[in-house]
Amino acid sequence: CEAKTAAVHAKLHELNAGYYSTMEEDLRVAKQKEIEDAKKWAAESAKGPSDGVNKDTRKLKYDDRMKLVISNKAEATELFKDGNTEHAAMRYAKALNHCDSFFDLSEEQKGEVKKAKAALYNNMAMCYIKLEKWLKARENCRYVLEIEPENVKALYRRAQTHTEEKNWDEAEVDIKKALELSPEDKAVARLVAVCAKGKKKEKDKAKKTFGKMFG
Repeated sequence: CEAKTAAVHAKLHELNAGYYSTMEEDLRVAKQKEIEDAKKWAAESAKGPSDGVNKDTRKLKYDDRMKLVISNKAEATELFKDGNTEHAAMRYAKALNHCDSFFDLSEEQKGEVKKAKAALYNNMAMCYIKLEKWLKARENCRYVLEIEPENVKALYRRAQTHTEEKNWDEAEVDIKKALELSPEDKAVARLVAVCAKGKKKEKDKAKKTFGKMFG
């Protein structure tokens, strides 16, 4: 069976050399871009504050610092609504930097800060999806899920990035979990349909290719 499969693939490559050559080159370019983006993202993360936002090093009381988190988040949301997505992302990043500047927190305060960070990372993911920066969007979704493993928004948004890059299997994993957590969510249900349609289209394309070979 394995030998026959190998023979079929070899014949397909022989009959469709141009197609496979183009496809392999596209995959190589996409993979290289993914690697470069990953390196860039890692370098940005290593520097500390994201998106060039300077960290406030003042030692403020909890309530005063939280006010800055809330005000920056509100300003970012307004920027996003006005279509200033990049500036919104920077403002959310500034709010996150404030979240990292708390000290001597009680257990209750730690919970509040974690909740604020999850919301901010989710909003960052939303911005990067709008900017079609799928890697950064996924990274921010991952940060959310490290804090709140059952966050439906983060699962949905990460699935969105996978569908945009036609990573259907990865998308299905997140969609399935999101549906289990929120079965009535219409946005998740729509994404199920998008994923199913994408997988079917790829399957039909492969079937057509095999049909030409044996026709």
